Formats: sequence, C-alpha cells, structure tokens
Amino acid sequence: MNFQPNLKFLSETVGGITVNEENEPYIREALHAVFNADESVGDDEYKKLCGKYTRLKFMSMSRAGHERDRYGNLAYFTDELISAAADVLKKRGTDVKFECTNENMFVTCNFEYAYYSAMSVIRSCVESGAEKISVRLSEDENRVCLFVSSDGSPGMKTDSGVYSFASLYSGTVLSCNSDNKNITAVKIAPGADPEAEIAVYDTDFLFDRMSPVYMGLGIRL
Repeated sequence: MNFQPNLKFLSETVGGITVNEENEPYIREALHAVFNADESVGDDEYKKLCGKYTRLKFMSMSRAGHERDRYGNLAYFTDELISAAADVLKKRGTDVKFECTNENMFVTCNFEYAYYSAMSVIRSCVESGAEKISVRLSEDENRVCLFVSSDGSPGMKTDSGVYSFASLYSGTVLSCNSDNKNITAVKIAPGADPEAEIAVYDTDFLFDRMSPVYMGLGIRL
C-alpha cells in the first residue's frame, strides 16, 4: 500500500488546522507514515507515529475552539468508548473497568476532543505498565470529572493536549501517585445547551486503524 493524502483529505482530517505550504509537508508525512506502516515497522515506532497523529488532532481541535461543540449524553459516549478500549486492551493483558455515577449526563462539548483526551490518559496508564485500569465518570457542582487510576509504575505522563482540552472548558487536570496507584482526574465545566447541534458521532470506535481507540492507544488494528 502506498497512501499519499491529497490536500482535501488533509484538510478534512486535521479539521481546524489550515493546511498551507509551511505545515503541509509535516501533516502529509504524519498521515502518510501511519497509513503505510506495515509489519516492518516495530511497535514502538508505530506508537510514535500514532502519537504524532494524535498531537495533530489535539492541535486541530484546540484551534477550533468551541466551533465543534455538540449537545449529547457524555455518559453514553464515554461508556461506548471505554468498552471498546477495554476489548482491545484485554487481549494485551490489561483489564479496564468503567463506572458512571449518572447514565444521563447531557453536556455541550467537543466529543471527539473528549475521546482523544480519555484515550491519552489510558495510553499513559498502559505505557506505565498498568495491568488494571479503573475509569469513573462523575458530576460534581456543574463539573464533569473523568477519574482514571491504575496500578502502573509512578511517573505517568499525560499528553499536553489533555490540558488544552480541560482549559477549553474552564477545567483542570490533576495527576498524582497515591497508594501505589497512578491517578489522573480531568475536570471540565462544559455546560449544557439543548439548542446546540446534536452530537451524532459514530460510536463504532474500532472501525479502522484511524479510529480514536487504535490511534489514541497507539495500537495496530
């Protein structure tokens, strides 16, 4: 396979980033490398390629601001996302559990941004050697909190894109190590605007190698 993305595809894929002469070679290289990675590319190198693509997505979504905000049930989408990630990671010896305090958690936010942020935190858990990961979504005083804990080694690093996501919704990211567990909490204040466009994102998070789960975790299809 020899995939060479055209400008239209580049523009649609990275969304809020304007493809120009300056950044087009970098974007093209990132997408080309991911699409053409075959078995000769080691797992570590493939993770780096996925990391480059994810950073592009974070950059795109950050620049878009609130333009891509949609109204929908964050609990439903998060449940579907974490379930998909759990299916993939179970085959690799990592157990992922999800808990939600309210199955009807309607908010207005960029759901794709939320997807990649959640996957980035889980990926950090996996790379720290975690065998058990616990994910909890809860509400507290008009804020939504994604709480992730794992039994991996200390020093887990969270992608800076997650901080950008939290900042967009007047939130924070808290990371610490307690009782031999990595703990990361992403808190946001997304609000809820029923008049906003309804979120209709596809919840098939394992549809191909470019899906949020595979790319976010840096795992091959």
